[in-house]
Amino acid sequence: DVVNNVFFSKFYYIRSHVIAFMKRINQHPLEVIDRLLLRV
Repeated sequence: DVVNNVFFSKFYYIRSHVIAFMKRINQHPLEVIDRLLLRV
């Protein structure tokens, strides 16, 4: 799959941020869910 994102110039930056986000979800699931719901 091709990922086109204006915030990241290289694909591996996107991948590293996604991995960090997944780790944060696993460590603090309720906090992450609350933050996502506030932005909706």
